[in-house]
Amino acid sequence: MESGLQAFQRLLRREPIGRPVFVPLIGHMMTRVEGIPWQTLTTDPTLWANALKKTADLFGLDGVVAGMDPTLLAEACGSELTWEDDMPVLGPGGGLLCEAPETAGRMKHAIEAAERLFDICRADRVCVAALTGPATLAAQLFGPEEGPQHLAEIKRVLVKATEALCKTGPHVLLFMEGAGLDRTVSAPGLRRVYQTLKNIVSYYNMTAGLYMEGFQTADLDAPAALRMDLYLAGPAMDGLCTAASQWAALGRDSLGIGLGIPMDRPERAAACIEEGITVCRSAGGRGLFFTSCGPVRRDMDFEIFHQIAQKISGIHI
Repeated sequence: MESGLQAFQRLLRREPIGRPVFVPLIGHMMTRVEGIPWQTLTTDPTLWANALKKTADLFGLDGVVAGMDPTLLAEACGSELTWEDDMPVLGPGGGLLCEAPETAGRMKHAIEAAERLFDICRADRVCVAALTGPATLAAQLFGPEEGPQHLAEIKRVLVKATEALCKTGPHVLLFMEGAGLDRTVSAPGLRRVYQTLKNIVSYYNMTAGLYMEGFQTADLDAPAALRMDLYLAGPAMDGLCTAASQWAALGRDSLGIGLGIPMDRPERAAACIEEGITVCRSAGGRGLFFTSCGPVRRDMDFEIFHQIAQKISGIHI
């Protein structure tokens, strides 16, 4: 039976896969796996990388995702950051930018952690590096109303951070967008920024992905104009996971979609998996893998997580 990495590489070549791939967005859950607070983990690259590797080993995951914290880049640009219940909370950005975001704040630690993690995992797991996308970063630094007017300035910051993360050697560089994407997605400036970022990712022979959450399910056609290689489905604006059939349209012109599974509801998770497999089989076994519907939370039930991971690993396309 082919490994998760082999199946994912087939997906990227537009070939049928023998089994579905599961690459969940491991978030604060790994603080329980490792027994270390998030604030401590994200300021120590060795601890951060070890926690991700330990979590992937514990649940037999097909891939690892480094940098899954949308506050990292804004903090590196100088946004005020406070901690509430071990969660990072951004204050107003004040239009601050940084000439070398890859060397500032926890962003520097995230890049080093990614490099350590991918050196260990690259040969047998899908390696994904995550970075805040331009629409979300613009809203964080300049506010949701003014953000779309500052995409050209945002591009300079993102080019630096994208190049630094590409050098860590992931298979996929994932840009994370939140609710601000709806406001900005039709702006020509956003398409230009994404084209530049995709060119950088392509230069390093990697795959560019877009993770979306907080979007309107009726507006899923708009992100297709960004022409990303992969699209990953987080929770929609109503907090629910989007059906595979709704995401399938994005998969037609891309390499595939990462269908988000609701990890806290076993019955709903099973239904989403079945629907995803049906969509995948109807496409000749191409273009779909599974992820979590948003970063996996700290209070995730480990037994349920095991059950979902085992269910996916036991499916034959």
